[in-house]
Amino acid sequence: MSEILLKRNDYYSLIVDGVHVGGTWIGHNNFVEPKESMSENDKVVMMFSIGEQFKGKGYGKILLEKVIETEKDKGTKTLRLAVLTDNEIAINLYKECGFVIDGYVREMYYMWREL
Repeated sequence: MSEILLKRNDYYSLIVDGVHVGGTWIGHNNFVEPKESMSENDKVVMMFSIGEQFKGKGYGKILLEKVIETEKDKGTKTLRLAVLTDNEIAINLYKECGFVIDGYVREMYYMWREL
């Protein structure tokens, strides 16, 4: 299996055996509640998606781990995100990749991870 992580601007694409299986948009915005400690080296996962036909095959974890490694190499210190509280699959993936819950607002968990 050939896995390639492509980056264009703030969007990462996971390509497996020549097929786009998912992607994520990483950057700076106010979608996730800002913390006093947030700096230019802190980024937000603004979107994370795996194609329906590729779910349950471990591609989400591959994508997230590759993005974490790439962002760490670029000097990013923390990643933050928001996820619906009933999205147990995503919550478990994020926890498995080192994210912790940092707060709760209106059916959303806020999570973060040091890189």
